[in-house]
Amino acid sequence: MKIIVVIGLCIAITGMLSCEKEVQVNIPYAGDKLVLNAFIRQDSLIYAQVSKTQKLSLNIQNAIPAGTVVQLFGNGNFIQNLVLKNINGSNYFTSTVKAIANGEYKLVASATNLTTADGQDILPKKPACTKLSYIIGTDKSKLQIKINDPAGIKNYYMIRLYNADTSLSPIGPRYLVDYTYPNRFSTDIAGTNTGFDLFGDEEQEEIVFADDQFNGKEITISLSFVNFNFSNFMAPQVVSLSKAAYNYLSSTNSQLINQGNPFAEVSVIYNNINNGYGIVAGSADSLLVIKKQ
Repeated sequence: MKIIVVIGLCIAITGMLSCEKEVQVNIPYAGDKLVLNAFIRQDSLIYAQVSKTQKLSLNIQNAIPAGTVVQLFGNGNFIQNLVLKNINGSNYFTSTVKAIANGEYKLVASATNLTTADGQDILPKKPACTKLSYIIGTDKSKLQIKINDPAGIKNYYMIRLYNADTSLSPIGPRYLVDYTYPNRFSTDIAGTNTGFDLFGDEEQEEIVFADDQFNGKEITISLSFVNFNFSNFMAPQVVSLSKAAYNYLSSTNSQLINQGNPFAEVSVIYNNINNGYGIVAGSADSLLVIKKQ
């Protein structure tokens, strides 16, 4: 509080002049630790990235530590060592098997001269959701979906919105979803049956939320967005998140929102890695492709 008061006085007295003082703080370095990150999705291969912590410098690199091995366990049983692959210029340790529903997965990472680190999580069930309507407007388009939230348990969700189209194939029409850039959207409170302002009205690429205020109920969510391409199809992606995934995404979103604000509370990124840093988290998604009305 003293720092805030001093800054406020400096701004009030000096007007346009800034009041700054450079202070060097010696923070003890706890030594190198492994950083393990993996978002495990149902019905998908498992991708993990591994690096290590290091002291702040002008030449920070996220190279894979020497001798890195990543082991995959499922429901307590060893499955395989993940294989290192370069995908679109980034290095991933990749499985050859897909994650299955309700599976409990654990990743164990080891490297030369570093303490072994591990993280685990349970995949949630796919969300029960349905498509309702998609209307193209001259200013903004609107899209409605419905989520049927299971009662008696805490559920966590994320929603993204993608452009889609159809294409003919030897077995008939199929949907093509453009995952390159998610659409920015806002939630239309007037078209959402929650009876409360759950999401705010700012445009964003994703919304992350818990079912605290609608546990066990059906919730209709109306998305409002600018449809630059006037796509005939849109694809809202509804994702069920584990608690770890929700905590991680909520903390990273808070950090982005508070970035550059000296009066905001410090946002600590959620970590569930033993003897290291990062996140191993589970998710399961349902993709709804809706044709314009």
